[in-house]
Amino acid sequence: MSTDGQHVGQVHNITVDVESGDLETLVIKTERSEIFGIEQAADGHIRLPATVLESVRDHLIITPPNGAGD
Repeated sequence: MSTDGQHVGQVHNITVDVESGDLETLVIKTERSEIFGIEQAADGHIRLPATVLESVRDHLIITPPNGAGD
């Protein structure tokens, strides 16, 4: 979900930096063609930087990356 309560899709996969263990990317399965100005890849998924992750509860809450939607 986005911070404004909109359902944006389901987490399909994640990528992690194997050296640091830091989360890098959220791979989202969605019907949308873009989220926060980031468009679908050829495989139909949207890859969001992990920096959008704001909260983890029953849902992941995401917020636009700096400059998105301007």
